[in-house]
Amino acid sequence: MNRRITRRIFAAVSALTCVAVPVLLLAHHSSAMFDQSRSLTLQGLVKEFHWTNPHASVQLWVKGSSNQEGEQWSIEMTSPEYLARAGWRPDTLRMGDAVSLVVHPMRDDSKGGYYVSGSGPRGPLIEEPSVPASAQTLSPALANPSCVPRVELSVVESSASPETRPVRLGESTLYVRRNAITTTRDIAEINVAGDDFDTLIRLKYQPSAAARLLEATTGHDGLRLAFVVDDDVWLAFAWQGPYGIGPDGTQVSIRHGWAKAQKLIESIRGCIDARTR
Repeated sequence: MNRRITRRIFAAVSALTCVAVPVLLLAHHSSAMFDQSRSLTLQGLVKEFHWTNPHASVQLWVKGSSNQEGEQWSIEMTSPEYLARAGWRPDTLRMGDAVSLVVHPMRDDSKGGYYVSGSGPRGPLIEEPSVPASAQTLSPALANPSCVPRVELSVVESSASPETRPVRLGESTLYVRRNAITTTRDIAEINVAGDDFDTLIRLKYQPSAAARLLEATTGHDGLRLAFVVDDDVWLAFAWQGPYGIGPDGTQVSIRHGWAKAQKLIESIRGCIDARTR
């Protein structure tokens, strides 16, 4: 089998928690924490296999040397729906299974990694599936801001103030800072991947905006953020962990959002096409 891994080309938002009325929106861990230039092979026993959204995971008890005790590793995977399409099932891994897993390790050398491939007592473990995508690469600067939709990543405040504006999250209202971290003008590339069941919107930003986003999120565990299109919140979450959103950008996962995401891309493309006529 050719190696086909769902690489989160654009770093996604980490272990997200909704900050208001829950909506059917999810996102994933920041790939900034994983060193995709390195691979490790771990041999051990499965302690737990979590078949849960937004991503499946494995708790692995890694065997130690003759004079060392074992260590528990946390291995992240993609979402269950994509694993299922590649042939995985909730019982593909079982407690006590002896497995050998290849992972991209954590950059800080803590006991964790991102799943690449492996084998177990019932044979080779299927590698993660690739996700088809359609992409729109944007020009270095979006002119005519009245044309394009207002696409922002902004900090959520607990109450209204002159520095905030109200946005909708379902039937609730959130207050986000008017001075957003990133705006539509900052988007360098936008991709839509997956299908209507689980639509992935991937955004890559201009270098100056990427640096601003990294600085705004690094070391800010618990920072509340919202991904806003015009006046609607498509995702609200609390950033978790010391790592910031890296230069690869962000990823937003929306249940049953294919048409919505395509409309967003077409809107942006229409503005670009109008400028080039």
